Amino acid sequence: VPAAVSFVLGGYQIGGASLWRDEAYTKDAIARPFGQIFVLLGHQDAVHGAYYLLMHVVAAVLGTSAAALRFPSLCAMVIATGFVAATGRRAAALALAPDTGRNGRGLDVPALTGLLSGLLFATAPYMTYYAQMARSYAIETMFAVIASYLLLRAWPDGRWRWWLGYGAAVALTGLFNIFGLLILAAHTVTLLLTDVRGRAGGRRPGAGRRIGRIPLRWLAVSAAAVLVLGPLLGLASRQQ
Repeated sequence: VPAAVSFVLGGYQIGGASLWRDEAYTKDAIARPFGQIFVLLGHQDAVHGAYYLLMHVVAAVLGTSAAALRFPSLCAMVIATGFVAATGRRAAALALAPDTGRNGRGLDVPALTGLLSGLLFATAPYMTYYAQMARSYAIETMFAVIASYLLLRAWPDGRWRWWLGYGAAVALTGLFNIFGLLILAAHTVTLLLTDVRGRAGGRRPGAGRRIGRIPLRWLAVSAAAVLVLGPLLGLASRQQ
């Protein structure tokens, strides 16, 4: 339901307004051949490089109208909305004891939490704003939300498959905009202030070694994500 609401609100008149300055720059950058895009990124805008390369392919398929250039952002925000709802549901389930997931009237509290979380996200003005913008921010938001959801799966479960997925999502968040790596600071605070051990639904709660409440596997995959993006960070730090 939240994803459907996001699609309707974000898609409403998506091609109505003309491209503004930054969107027009997207159109100009992706009109170049692949080789020239890489030459451009060597001098400026490396922070948006992954987005330009993706949109170069999208433009070859869908064209360069305002609606076509904004459509990937709409899809990304719809997916992000679905994961916000899933994150809200998962967080509520972890916060509640297994036998208190429903109140006396049979209300499913985690499901309601997820539904309201997703609807609030879908109707937030800035979410619809970025859903209709031909820039990288909606895609970055999508990967940041996916990373947050995977943190809530990996942290109580402890298995490597969840942590590897989390690390990949963090790396993709930073790839589409290096400032997205700041999500690691927020996740650090979450890990420090919350203890999910014993609330993993009978699985191996908090499997893996820890430094206090910080899982070593989280440190490993987070460090790997930053190291993989090292060349991009170095290049972008020298550009405006």
